[in-house]
Amino acid sequence: MALFGLGFRPFFLLAGLSASLMMFLRIISYRWGEALPNYFDSTSWHSHEMLFGYGVAVIAGFLLAAVGNWINHPMPKGKPLAALVVLWLSGRILPFFPQYIPDWLIAFSDWIFLPVLLAVIGIPIVRAKNVRNYGFLLVLGVMTLANAEVHLRQLGINITDLPFGITFMLNLLILMIVLMGGRVIPFFTKSALPEAATKIRMPVEWAAVGFSIALMAGEVCQLSPEILGILAGSAAILHALRLVGWHDIRVWKTPLLWVLHLGYAWIVVGYALTALAKYGMILPFLATHAFTAGGIGMVTLGMMARVSLGHSGRPLIPPKLTVLAFALLNVSALLRVVAPVFFISNYGSWILLSGSLWILAYLFFLWDYFPMLLAPRVDGRPG
Repeated sequence: MALFGLGFRPFFLLAGLSASLMMFLRIISYRWGEALPNYFDSTSWHSHEMLFGYGVAVIAGFLLAAVGNWINHPMPKGKPLAALVVLWLSGRILPFFPQYIPDWLIAFSDWIFLPVLLAVIGIPIVRAKNVRNYGFLLVLGVMTLANAEVHLRQLGINITDLPFGITFMLNLLILMIVLMGGRVIPFFTKSALPEAATKIRMPVEWAAVGFSIALMAGEVCQLSPEILGILAGSAAILHALRLVGWHDIRVWKTPLLWVLHLGYAWIVVGYALTALAKYGMILPFLATHAFTAGGIGMVTLGMMARVSLGHSGRPLIPPKLTVLAFALLNVSALLRVVAPVFFISNYGSWILLSGSLWILAYLFFLWDYFPMLLAPRVDGRPG
């Protein structure tokens, strides 16, 4: 089956399905107060699934497609890939049956996917001595630890006084985007616009990544809000400089470029809002949703759209509904982050409208990409 020809196919399909379905269930729970039977409570389930469900599916799809090219080594396909998919699905489905399945088994079924993925891509990377990509392995390893903390706490085993797994995972996903973004956004920009004056300034690149890591470590170590605010503000400035160096005004004529640049701009906004939140100037959830609804949402959707076209042998021109999905996702983020600042009394309405646009964006993506992900490459090559 073409669906199991390469990892991006099933995992991008599942990412689109889970993003829309999980948001739909969250809206039902929020609007009508109907708590679905679940191993988690409603809010914890939403946070966990958006990060460890949707986010990990996108990462898996991207890495299972990219690593083979990086080291010229075949990635799982056919039955081994199908087994990986079943493993991911078990972590999404089993939490809905806590009355029939022991909590420890639910926890293990979700936790085990990341270490298996790490082994699948890590062993060939290490054997090939592909040092450049060891960073991705380190991030996946720490994600595994973050998910372990979430489940241990759910099982009544508290490692620390404060829960850090979800916050840590959010920062790790941001770091993954920071790492992948530095690799692919300037490369994609230069590939589509050979005459673009794209600048990669290594001191800025290293400093931006360094401050992202420092902020993440500082939050886990519970440094003072003042220090965290300085780290977040510095990260915002450095990532803004990074993005300016990658930018060319002509990217706004190419949807597969502007969605990535705009998504990365949301990461910059997220760091800036985090700095303001640490000094008590705004509520922290505004920064959180700048990162999630804006940065993670737009960059991952843009990456799935671009990678799917390239690895299926199609021209790098997204269908019109997908371009509309990019725009809708940006509006969804604006409603979730900006609207509550000016119209806090209508906060519930903004949540519902933002979530509805999120769902619509991913349904448009699925409408365009479902047939592509199920069909063989148009050029007849494997994958």
